[in-house]
Amino acid sequence: MNIVNIMNFVRGCEPRDPQMDLLLPVQKELELCQEYGYENTFLLQYDAMEREDIMRYLKENSDDTTEFGIWIEMARSLVERVGIEWRGREGYDWDWYVNPGFLSAYTQQQRRDIIDEIMRKFYEHFGYYPKSVGSWMLDAYAMDYMSEKYGVLAFCICREQYGIDAYSYVGGYYNQGYYPSKYNQICPAQTTENQINTPVFRLLGPDPVYNYGLDMYEGQKGWCPTIEPVSDNGSDDKVIDWFYHNYFDNESLAFSYMQLGQENPFGWELIKKGLPKQLEKLKNYVDSGKCKVMKMCDTGKWFKENFKMTPATALISDSDPQGKDFDNSIWYNCINYRANLVSEGNKLYFRDIYKFCETYREEYYDKPCEKWSAYYDNLPVMDGFLWRRDDTNRAGIYFDDAFKSLKTYKSDDRLVTDIEFVNSTVKVIFSENSIEIYTDKALNIMKNDDIIITYENECLCYTHNGCDYNIGLKGKYFQNVIEPVNGEIIFYLKKA
Repeated sequence: MNIVNIMNFVRGCEPRDPQMDLLLPVQKELELCQEYGYENTFLLQYDAMEREDIMRYLKENSDDTTEFGIWIEMARSLVERVGIEWRGREGYDWDWYVNPGFLSAYTQQQRRDIIDEIMRKFYEHFGYYPKSVGSWMLDAYAMDYMSEKYGVLAFCICREQYGIDAYSYVGGYYNQGYYPSKYNQICPAQTTENQINTPVFRLLGPDPVYNYGLDMYEGQKGWCPTIEPVSDNGSDDKVIDWFYHNYFDNESLAFSYMQLGQENPFGWELIKKGLPKQLEKLKNYVDSGKCKVMKMCDTGKWFKENFKMTPATALISDSDPQGKDFDNSIWYNCINYRANLVSEGNKLYFRDIYKFCETYREEYYDKPCEKWSAYYDNLPVMDGFLWRRDDTNRAGIYFDDAFKSLKTYKSDDRLVTDIEFVNSTVKVIFSENSIEIYTDKALNIMKNDDIIITYENECLCYTHNGCDYNIGLKGKYFQNVIEPVNGEIIFYLKKA
């Protein structure tokens, strides 16, 4: 199943450009969806619901192909309505800083009050509560509250990113959808007891090659590696085709998911560079049955009907969108971990492995974020971006042979990669509990010296952010070298 959500969210003010026409993009986005007959979702910020022109247009011109939900960022009128002093910068009635712009900057009681007021305002307009809720950054406490009290069917949050805007997401379920832990919004729950029973989907359509650790790649700083319509990528015909091919033609296991759309403060002149092209090219995939365009609420409903717990998924690229050295990038996500296997020229390595632990808490779960920015993560086993020595000495778990080619395919519920090296062949099998590597060659762990890995009781042991954790290992480990045992190296990543 390949699913596309066309989700455009709507703000009611833009303090950085007070003259911005915020209605025109909404009109054009709705007209485009109706031209193609695509189901679509508009998520409304509180201040947008206070705009008579925006609300009148949407109500008078939408039909049953359009869903309305809420976009949760703070506005002065919202927080003052619930009796909280506005902490935004001078002249900002909406502020993109985490404090005061996102729920994480408030106490749990204040979060409930803010959510209740947003829901009241939405009900006042539509006579029902929304089934879809989005924000660049939510939090687990708020998600659990909205899931239980208001029956929300789908959440959406920003893609993985580090040091961009005011919020960093590192080590989460890379794309598709998952049921989050009640204690960490970017960590899938491993038990139903600690599971929020509303799925979360990642926004913007992340590039499976360059969205990871963007700043370590030469010439890529400031470049947006997503299918976002206002970006250079999102308006380039060849790159749009590349995105659709990777998301809808390659193996994805349980399902593949992509979000299209753009927030109105970018203005129609920028949005129209990419969005019309994307929706036109999408038509070929829809008409051929390769993907389905759905409202976000229906995507959440479909997910809940098909999966009781988080499924395993994959996002696979078989070429480099920039024509450089990354010809393969294989993302595997499941309930216990995520992993990324990449080829870079004649090197093949695990660029990223993160372990998921549902009891590893967000920093701001029960206390407000008092800074302008916020950071959410999981437990790293390998982080090729943050653990690198420098941009030319990248961290990773490297195969000790020169890479030639690979083939990736599904086998039952597992993802299998057959790899040809100059002097050997290797099989890598990703499953929910482990990564199995069949090889007679060693693996070499490359990282900076600040990252300490120890070996005890057949486990690799780590400490991160005050949390001690480990993964099981079948193999011989000594000084960052892992030797196979009987032709096998196995990482056991199931929650202990």
